Amino acid sequence: MADPEKLVVTCLFTDIEGSTLIVKTLRDDYARALQEHRELIRQAIAAHGGKEMDTYGDSFFVVFKPPRQAVLCAVDAQRALASHRWPGGVRLQVRMGIHTGEVQRVGDTYLGLTVHRASRICDAAHGGQVLISRATQEIIEDEEENDLGIQFLDLGELHLKDFNRPVQLFQLAAPGLKRHFPVLQPPPKPPIHRISTDWSLWLARLNTYMGGEVEVKRVLQHEPEVVIEGVLSLSRRQSDFAANERPALKFNRGVAVLASTPLWDTEPVVLRVWETDYASVRALDQSGARPTMISANVLLVCGETEEIILHRRSPFVSRNYPHALHTFGGIYWPPEAGARGFDSLIKTAQREVAEESGIVIDLLPLPPLLLGAEPKIGFVHIALLGVNVSRATVSAAFTNIEGSIAIVKFSDLRDRLSSDAWVPAGKAQILSWLALGAPLGHERMKFGGHTGEEVFNQIVP
Repeated sequence: MADPEKLVVTCLFTDIEGSTLIVKTLRDDYARALQEHRELIRQAIAAHGGKEMDTYGDSFFVVFKPPRQAVLCAVDAQRALASHRWPGGVRLQVRMGIHTGEVQRVGDTYLGLTVHRASRICDAAHGGQVLISRATQEIIEDEEENDLGIQFLDLGELHLKDFNRPVQLFQLAAPGLKRHFPVLQPPPKPPIHRISTDWSLWLARLNTYMGGEVEVKRVLQHEPEVVIEGVLSLSRRQSDFAANERPALKFNRGVAVLASTPLWDTEPVVLRVWETDYASVRALDQSGARPTMISANVLLVCGETEEIILHRRSPFVSRNYPHALHTFGGIYWPPEAGARGFDSLIKTAQREVAEESGIVIDLLPLPPLLLGAEPKIGFVHIALLGVNVSRATVSAAFTNIEGSIAIVKFSDLRDRLSSDAWVPAGKAQILSWLALGAPLGHERMKFGGHTGEEVFNQIVP
């Protein structure tokens, strides 16, 4: 299967504010109002060369290539909506959000964080307001598009739902558009999920069961602290080997390797790391000095359908355990300048799930964190146990060269854990989740009438 095509687009999302109240007010006339709303939006889309990607309920998702066309479309649509005579004398107020960035095109679908960020920008707007990201505003400003007759009002930074860092937002101001709105409000932060179960009661049993392939160290009650000690130094011979490897590597990204063995019982756990790259890791492997790398993994669960979503590894990219089932995840990259270490661990988890499946995950509230080691292959892993995804999200997931999507029903989990080929770390992570009671958000999952602890006890002696 060919890799998804990557391209830069501008995304526009629209949504009617207070639609439930409008339905109650208009009753049978709502269908007519909704159709008129759609016709006005589509006229603006057609006039500015937009491509309608999705329409659901009272919302639109549209993409444009030039950002200016998205902006002009939004302005024209708001003017048309504001001047329209609606049934029953109501006023349909439509919020809009615009963002520019890279997406993956899979068939007729566009995927990626750019799409989700644009949607969240729309969610933050008030009815009648158009918000755009700094990314979109800077492109238009750099192209000196001074003939638009539009102002960009700087509203400052705002935290968006599901995103760790705030984004700078601008409001479009133009003749015919409402100018004054209430101050934007960030979404409420849900509480961080904490586990009260005593993990020490089952940890020794699980490690004995795993036979040394995985050593589950602990369940974390606080995020680990990542300290960058500097750049990994190599011997002359290792440096020469790495220099010869780099031109042949298709992907030679920066990675972090442990600088020292962590003190597993400290609070918080501190991971001291050196920055390096894949070529240097190969050089160390070749010389027999295998480094310990860090991975961030995510156990995806669809509570709606009572299924666990897994990754079946491709033999083309996985020398260890080809065709085996695993949680989603990948190698931790060093943090960006100014970022906290754990922020980048979270970013690694989100990035790997998106790259391996196309699924964008919500990590609030933060699920239980499992810390484990894989001594045979030289890894320490941080696993996020029990991240809920919707049925619609799972149905849009895709397969790529890294592997395929594997779905295990709750009712089949016990048998599948005993019969399928597993990456040991992935199996240990699922068993740990069961031992903790199979938490998903603020609920506990059941498996054919059995609790997570009962399933764990049926499998692990």
